[in-house]
Amino acid sequence: MKLKKIVVTMLTGAMLMGVASPALANKLSGKLTASGSTAILPLAKKAAEEFQEKNPDVTINITGGGSFTGLKQVAEGAVDIGNSDVPAPSEDLYKDLVGYKVAVAPFVIITYKSNPVDNLTQDQLIDIFTGKTTNWKEIGGDDRAITIIGRSKTSGSRATIKRAVLKDQEFTDKAVVQDSNGSVRAGVSRTSGSIGYVDAAFIDDSIKVLKFNGVQYTDDNVINGKYPVWAYQYMFTKGEAKGLAKEYINYVLSSQFQNSYLEKLNYIPIAKIDKKAPVETKKPDTKKPEVQKPNKIKVIVNGKQIALDVDPVLENGRTLVPVRAIFEALGAKVTYTEKTKTVVAVKGKTQVKLVVSQKKAFKNKTSVTLDVPAKVVKGRTMVPLRFAGEAFGGKVTWNEAAQTATITLK
Repeated sequence: MKLKKIVVTMLTGAMLMGVASPALANKLSGKLTASGSTAILPLAKKAAEEFQEKNPDVTINITGGGSFTGLKQVAEGAVDIGNSDVPAPSEDLYKDLVGYKVAVAPFVIITYKSNPVDNLTQDQLIDIFTGKTTNWKEIGGDDRAITIIGRSKTSGSRATIKRAVLKDQEFTDKAVVQDSNGSVRAGVSRTSGSIGYVDAAFIDDSIKVLKFNGVQYTDDNVINGKYPVWAYQYMFTKGEAKGLAKEYINYVLSSQFQNSYLEKLNYIPIAKIDKKAPVETKKPDTKKPEVQKPNKIKVIVNGKQIALDVDPVLENGRTLVPVRAIFEALGAKVTYTEKTKTVVAVKGKTQVKLVVSQKKAFKNKTSVTLDVPAKVVKGRTMVPLRFAGEAFGGKVTWNEAAQTATITLK
């Protein structure tokens, strides 16, 4: 297959290197790692599940973190594959990356379920996301403040909406920032007055999907050009894909996977779009992308910044914080049993119990599933920030610009 250049090498087609299905190849074994876009996570994880079933000696670990995080990590050799909603930047760090288009992801504007508004124009959305319109009554809705729930600057989903909806205008800083599309959906579903954006793979009955310029998202409307809010989904490797990365990407691009799963997961097979639209061959905008610098995260509880003796860490797209520091700042008494690796925190009639390395915690007798299991870092038990903040009834908000989490007791 002839290669096409778009800053880095881009390959498309049913099989990237003409290799037979991995199920028919020599027995495969080993570990494969990938990180990046959360928009592609449902697709990538389904492919990993199927691939591992066909190749039981293979282990595939896929995490989020955002497209620019995935691109940076694969360029630095930290992971085997970087998943992205956007092409690689033109900076030297990314010059050796090879990208493979594996799907098309439509993106949708979502809002809370009971919102009477069904459609927003592009100009209305620009005014909302740039902070000019702040109440739904200004655009035909209820007299209710608009709460924007979106993604951080490392997100390809954010970059896609900025390009396709905002015409490259900047988002307002007055937004609730989440670390994955699943978290955006969850936030919108439980917040009256909210608006956000996710790729179509995250549509469910908990939220309402708005029309864009009077056009409802459907696969047909994307394919025929009536619905313009979509992005190619890429898998990047450092140099040509080889070994397990090559076999896994081949499987994702195979007609078996593309035809069996993409549309079920609300993606569109590459072939259906590239028959209608030319492959992007021109060099993209070389302006430096919005890459979030690793600033130190601050945590404020009831108006007071608390001291953390261990810095927060990122695990599978979730920010983990020292649980004792947060719980004690919230007024709870905390005990830790070394033998069972168990943390118990009590405040009034509420008891929270969790065990290191387990995803299930308990609030009194009710089980709570953690996004990421508790883990020990430098002698401190770390748990997801949102869980820690909400365990005793607090409300957690995130200020992207200040890299600050604020926890307020209700």
